[in-house]
Amino acid sequence: MIGSNVSESHGESEDEIDLRQLLFSLLAGKWVILGCLLAGVAVGLAYLQFTTPVFRATALLEVPEQRENAAGFEVQDYTGDEVLKTIERNLRRISLIGRVVERENIGGSAAFQASFEDSPDIQGTPRQWELVAEWVSISLERGTRLINVSVEHTDRMLARDLANALVEEFIRERSEKRSGSTASAVDSLMREAERIGGRLRKSQALLQKLDEAVKIQNSVKENEDELSSLRQRYADAHPSVLQLRSLIEEKNADLDLMLKEIRPLVSEHSKITVATEGSVTRPPDENKLLAKEEFDFLFAHRESLSGEVATSQALFESVLARLEEMDVSSQLDVESVEISEDAYLPSEPVKPKGLFVLAAGVLFGSGLGFVLVAGSHFLDNKLRTVDRAEQKIGLPVMASIPEDKRIQKKIEPLVMLSDPGSPVAEAFRSLRASLALQDFSSYNSNDKGRSSRTILITSSLPGEGKSFVSSNLAVAYASQLNMKTLLIEADLRRPVMERIFGLKTPGAGTVGALNDLEKWETAVVESGIPNLDLLTGGQNSTDRPAELLGSIQMNHLLKKAVERYDRVVIDSTPVNSVSDALLFGSEVDNAILVADASRTPASSVKRAKTQLGGSVREISGLVLNRMPQKAGSVADPYHYYYTANDAYGESYSRKDKS
Repeated sequence: MIGSNVSESHGESEDEIDLRQLLFSLLAGKWVILGCLLAGVAVGLAYLQFTTPVFRATALLEVPEQRENAAGFEVQDYTGDEVLKTIERNLRRISLIGRVVERENIGGSAAFQASFEDSPDIQGTPRQWELVAEWVSISLERGTRLINVSVEHTDRMLARDLANALVEEFIRERSEKRSGSTASAVDSLMREAERIGGRLRKSQALLQKLDEAVKIQNSVKENEDELSSLRQRYADAHPSVLQLRSLIEEKNADLDLMLKEIRPLVSEHSKITVATEGSVTRPPDENKLLAKEEFDFLFAHRESLSGEVATSQALFESVLARLEEMDVSSQLDVESVEISEDAYLPSEPVKPKGLFVLAAGVLFGSGLGFVLVAGSHFLDNKLRTVDRAEQKIGLPVMASIPEDKRIQKKIEPLVMLSDPGSPVAEAFRSLRASLALQDFSSYNSNDKGRSSRTILITSSLPGEGKSFVSSNLAVAYASQLNMKTLLIEADLRRPVMERIFGLKTPGAGTVGALNDLEKWETAVVESGIPNLDLLTGGQNSTDRPAELLGSIQMNHLLKKAVERYDRVVIDSTPVNSVSDALLFGSEVDNAILVADASRTPASSVKRAKTQLGGSVREISGLVLNRMPQKAGSVADPYHYYYTANDAYGESYSRKDKS
C-alpha cells in the first residue's frame, strides 16, 4: 500500500545526505552563521587592538660572483649553496650576536633593556644572546646572490639598528680573520724568500769568482803556450822570454790569491774541503799539477753550481709571485661578502597583519557558524521536514499542520470551527482528503470491501497533539462532509475532550459504555456540532484502563459504533508510553501516527511504528504537527500555507461580491 511504497522508495536513501535539506538548514541558520562571523571579526579587531605590533627591518648582503685576481689565479666560487648556507649559519652564531649586543647603541638602548626587564639575571649571558637570536631570521633569495638579514622587534629603531649592526660586525669579523690568516702565510713566504735569496746570492758570488778564475787560468794557459814557442827560438835569458815568464808568474800569483778566496766558499757550499799541500811557492811543476786537478774539480763544481743557480732563481721568482698573489687575494677575500643595502626604519608592522587577521576572523567565524549549523543538522534526530519524516520513518506524511500560537496556548483548539480558512484547517482538510484517497485506492485494488470507517489516532509520546488532531478531524468529517461521526476518547488516563468541546455534562463516557455495553448509546453525548457525537472518557474514572480497552466489550463497542456512524475517530494513548492502543488496534481500519515535527525524535516514532504495526491492520501514515508557517523554511521547504486573510480564491470572491 501507500505506506509500504514510501518505505521502499525511501529506505535506501534514509542514511544519505540530503544536500537540499542541508542547504535549507544553512539558510535557516543564517543568523547563527552571521553572528559567528561578526564574533570572529570582533575577536580579530580585539586582537589587533590589544596586540603589540612587531616591526621588521632587513639588511641585504651580496655575495660576488667567481672572479680572477691580478695574478691570473682563480678565486673561490662564492655562489654555491654550501658557501651561502655557511654564511647563513655564521650569521646566526651566538658569539657574533653577543658582540653585537655589547655595542652601546644596541645593548645599552632603552628598548633593548626593556625587552629583558623581567629577566635581569640573564643580562650579558649566552642565554640572553639566544633570546636575541630568536629575533633574527636569515633567508636566501634563491636564484640570486643575495642574503636577507631580518630582525623583528616591537621597537622599530632597535630592529633597524640591530640588523645593521649584525651585518657590520659579520663583515668586520670576516675581514679580521682573512687578514690574520693572510699575514701568517705572507710571513712564512717571506722567510722562505730570504733563505732562498741568501743562498742564491752566495751561489751567484761563487759562480762569478769561479768564472774569473777560469778566465785567468785560460789566460795563463795561452801565455804558457806562447812561452813554449819563444823558448824554441830564443834562449831563456832573452828579454821576451823573461818578460813573458814574469807575466805568467804575476797571473799565477793572482790566481793563487783568488783560489784562496774560492776554496772556503766551495767548502761551505758543497761541504767538501779541497786538500792542498805546500804553499804557493811550490815548484812550478807541482803548482801546475795541483792547479790542473783543482781546476778540473772547480770546473765540474761550476757546472752543477750553474744549474743550481738557475733552479734557485726560478724558485725565488715563484715565491715572489706567490707573495704578490697573497697580497691581491687578501684584498679580494675581505670583500667576498658586502653590504648591498642597509636596513631602513620600517613604517608598517609585519605582525599582526590587519587584513590577514580580519580575513582569518571572517573565515573562522563563518566556518564555526557553518559547523554549528551543519552539525546541528546532522545531529538533529527530529523529523523537521516532510521528506525527512518519510525517509526516516518509511510512512507517507498525510498532512503537515503548521504552528499556531493560539492552539499552543489552548485558546482555540477547534480551528475547524473557529477559523475554517486558516492554514491549520486547510491541513485537516488535506488529511481528510488523504484518507479518502486511500479508500479510493483500496476500492480499486483487491481490497474492495475495506474503507476507513474506524480511524485510530495515536502518537509516540505525550504532548504531540493527537487529541487536537482527533477532535478537528472528527469536526472535518461531521461539519463539512455531513458524515455522522463519533469521536471516542480511548485515552482514559488523561482525558481532554470535555475541555476541548466545553462540555458541562460529560455523561458516563467510554468507561460507562464499556461497563454497560447494552446501554452504550446513553453514554454518548452531543458535541453541539451537527453530525458529531462524543464518547468522552466519562465522569467515572477507572484504575484499570488497559483491561477495559483490551476487553471483548471494546471490540463489540466498535462494531456497534460502525453500524450507527459513518466515521468513528478514536483518540488513544501514546504508544511508547502505554500499550492501551495496541489492545484493540486489530479492530480499527486505519491508524495514524501524530508526531511533533520540532520535538519528537525519529527514533521514538520508529519505535511507535514498530509496535503499532504489529497490532493494527495498517498504518495509514504520519501527521506532522507544529510545522513552521514560514514559507520555504527549513522545517518544510516544499510546502507553504495560505493565511486566513488571503485564502486561495478569497480575493476573487471579494471581487465577485463587489
